[in-house]
Amino acid sequence: DNEWCKAWPSEGKDDALISIKVFENQTAYPRTCEMNVVARGQVMATITFNQVANQPSMELAYAYPDDTKIVNEFGESFKVRIDSNIEWKSELSYNSGWLHLGEKTDEYQEFIVDANTEDVERVTSVKFRAIGTDIEHRLYYQRYPGYALGWRRLYS
Repeated sequence: DNEWCKAWPSEGKDDALISIKVFENQTAYPRTCEMNVVARGQVMATITFNQVANQPSMELAYAYPDDTKIVNEFGESFKVRIDSNIEWKSELSYNSGWLHLGEKTDEYQEFIVDANTEDVERVTSVKFRAIGTDIEHRLYYQRYPGYALGWRRLYS
């Protein structure tokens, strides 16, 4: 069942050599694979493979010049890609009322920006945190009256 741990051949007759191929663990979680050696319908041995976790990593992938995204003053939605081998979450540092977290997948976080109908400056930040680690990224969002939203990477 494990896609990362393969035996070849998977069956045969008489004496045989078996090759085991173990693929690199690119996740931040350890994993285990058990293979049973079966003869005449009976499990003769169980071989256990334990693979250590990879170093946890999380990066925000910017497709914008100078790590800055400009959003239409009338509001729109956009996505920030997350390259991570560990579970992560995003949260608004404080409730802005005009910037909202949209759809979240393993690969990206969507943001929804309301129109600036009051023509006032608006500020908030978003924190991305790799769960169970001290890895954290913050984005700073500022909305100027009569202009689009500018966001930039604060620190990692």
